[in-house]
Amino acid sequence: MEGPNRTRRLPAAVVLALIALVTPAAQVLGLPADTIEIRDSRYLPPTITVPAGTTDHWINRDEETHTVTSDTDLFKSGGLNLDEEYTHTFTTPGTYPYTCALHDFMQGTIVVK
Repeated sequence: MEGPNRTRRLPAAVVLALIALVTPAAQVLGLPADTIEIRDSRYLPPTITVPAGTTDHWINRDEETHTVTSDTDLFKSGGLNLDEEYTHTFTTPGTYPYTCALHDFMQGTIVVK
């Protein structure tokens, strides 16, 4: 029976799909939006955008040792082994590319607004 007081419900799968579309990938994985994982010799996600004052977290989930090294020497983690973390607080807006000093093919970027 259709009427003005009848509520319509969306199927749960539709609701979950809509939430996934508007939620950043890191949050879908259960990680804060300012967390970058190092997996399979890659930074995931490779680029993130954060507001000034954000402390970003890198976590090495790879069996290999990796670093988080700013292209301009603004920050440098040293070697991170499995499950070790590095943090850096970005206070000034700008674009900050970084790499792994041990594996120069690994590239990432932090965009600070």
